[in-house]
Amino acid sequence: MLGTISLRYAAGNLIVSGALAVAMVLTVHTLVATSGKAEVEASFQRTTQSLSAHLKDRISGEMAQRGMLGTPPRELVARQTRHVSENFTGYVTVFKTPLGAGEPLMTNLDEAQLADLANLREKIEGGTLSMRHRITGVDYFIQVQPISLTNSSRPDLLAVYQLPTKGLTAAYTKVRYTVVAFGAVIAALMAAFGYWMGMGISRRLKRVTQTIQEAEQGMKPDLLPTFGLGEEVRLAAAVNSLIQGPSEKDKVRQEANTDALTGLANRRALVSALDDVMGGRSGRKSEASLMFLDLDGFKPINDTYGHDVGDEVLKEVAKRLETCVRDNDIICRLGGDEFVLMFNGLTDRKALEDRAAKVLNRINEPYWVNDSRVTMGVSIGISIGPADGKTGEDLLTAADEAMYAAKKTGKNQYTFYS
Repeated sequence: MLGTISLRYAAGNLIVSGALAVAMVLTVHTLVATSGKAEVEASFQRTTQSLSAHLKDRISGEMAQRGMLGTPPRELVARQTRHVSENFTGYVTVFKTPLGAGEPLMTNLDEAQLADLANLREKIEGGTLSMRHRITGVDYFIQVQPISLTNSSRPDLLAVYQLPTKGLTAAYTKVRYTVVAFGAVIAALMAAFGYWMGMGISRRLKRVTQTIQEAEQGMKPDLLPTFGLGEEVRLAAAVNSLIQGPSEKDKVRQEANTDALTGLANRRALVSALDDVMGGRSGRKSEASLMFLDLDGFKPINDTYGHDVGDEVLKEVAKRLETCVRDNDIICRLGGDEFVLMFNGLTDRKALEDRAAKVLNRINEPYWVNDSRVTMGVSIGISIGPADGKTGEDLLTAADEAMYAAKKTGKNQYTFYS
């Protein structure tokens, strides 16, 4: 009798624990697949946004150099698109808007692929094309990025990026298979050790699910425990790394070095970077240059439309300056309508003149304020270290003095300190 009960109990444990193990595998599989696909799509979107911003910058720059206005010619767009996307492993097609029946300005699709893409013309132009789409029997991630070269309400160009989903999804597919294999091992262990172990894992899995759901809703859930061994602990650690934001110390340090309005570096961060480059801390002297910018005509905008509008204009200025620097350069807002650009290692006067001219062109472009078109200029002072200053403060002072010289001699121009 006891033997029969034991057998039934063991069989019951086996069935229940096995069912729990299968449920765990399916739940984790779904969570990993969902989060993995979302990350792949987000990464693809960021990549295409970066490519389009770079393409816009190159097209606008060449048009400005050649004195061209309006829509750029086909050969210019095709050449710059090939240059920008040379490291992009997918397909790129650039249309002129409205799409109409015209051929694309540039594409690396074959005729069949292009024909299928042409059937999606209304969705492309209407912005309703889904992230994933099948073209000539292949599943693609597709992202449409508008490119505006003028002040028109409609973008001048539409760049369509395609990448086969198979390659992008390989990473999280491998994780899914790993989870399934690990679940089979867990099922065997649960069958051997009994129902109580199955219930414990079930409760822990529920907590993993709840933690991920809370994080997706913008909450700050408690970290998962990571004691023990095996893939379950690695999963908890992975989830913890996703939900764990920067520490309070990191936040305080970031806020202390960031301009609250624009998100740019503030004076403290600029001086610290200058001290590092000019030898103030590291003892290793280097070369750098500064552009001290003071907006011409900002005060009338601020006085006429109010500080809220003025703040929005300053944010737009910050965005435009980001297109005038390299990745390792620093953009700083000192306060008010004063900005500083720091170029580490850039001391060639011709290169600085070209960048100053680009800054002038970008700042001079019209701004739209309450349906009104307003313009501003900018006076720029340029200093080069260590010739114009052996310390960060000296270099900043020299650039400031050069900026005032630019204002005195007519504004909306650049002047070198020496």
